[in-house]
Amino acid sequence: MNDSFCPATDVLINQSRELYRMKNLLIFAFSLLLPFSLFSQEKKATETNVEETVMKDNSRKAFLNQTGGTTEANLVNGGAFYLSNPSPTYKIEVEKAYHKPEWQKSTVRMVNGNSYGIQGRYRVIDQAFEVLHQGEAYELKKEQLQSVTIGEDRFLMMPDPMLKKRGAVIYQLHYTSGAYQLIEYHGAQWQEPKEQNMFDTSEQHRTIKPMKELILRTKGEFVKIKNHGEALRSLGVDKKSVQAKYAKKNKLKLNRSADLIQFLEYLDAR
Repeated sequence: MNDSFCPATDVLINQSRELYRMKNLLIFAFSLLLPFSLFSQEKKATETNVEETVMKDNSRKAFLNQTGGTTEANLVNGGAFYLSNPSPTYKIEVEKAYHKPEWQKSTVRMVNGNSYGIQGRYRVIDQAFEVLHQGEAYELKKEQLQSVTIGEDRFLMMPDPMLKKRGAVIYQLHYTSGAYQLIEYHGAQWQEPKEQNMFDTSEQHRTIKPMKELILRTKGEFVKIKNHGEALRSLGVDKKSVQAKYAKKNKLKLNRSADLIQFLEYLDAR
């Protein structure tokens, strides 16, 4: 397995680029013929009266829009002088496609209880674990996994506690104790490029947009942590309390996993 795992295959990319080159070739050939056509028409127009000139000018306009409909229709549908934009290609950014792109010492624990030590990494673009065996990369079926530890990071396969994602979902386990559990979802999605105008034929790319969700279990419920205040409310911590003052003194932002872990350790130690 390599980094071209996305749905944008090399064939799709090559077809898009070939179409782009063919359009440019047709435009170039047409541009060579057009001046001779216009010059011939303008020469004849100067040798006739005003009425004939107007008629030939109208004929030229009709030629420019010979694909049918009005000028506006040609701008939308593509007339003799208008181009359609090339399809966007997929841009693979390895640092965004993986939680950490480098291979690391990993431990894979299966649902049947067996464990294996191997080099691995986590691909967030489609939530999949890759392992390296004899120089070849393989993808593991997450339905057969119970947990995977990659370096210092531990991941669990579990149903979405927010009930929004189907099937087994991969979460990074940041912290767990009798009172709290902190997990984080790492994912990504393809982001479309900005809309082009009809004359812009530059190559456009779909890019990877990382997505994260920090989820805290407290008092038997799971809460998605979006900001500092929401974390305090979920933990039942008053803004004027000693605990809140501790967070402020240590400049903790509780919507960041590392800071929230420190705060949970502080709460458990009290």
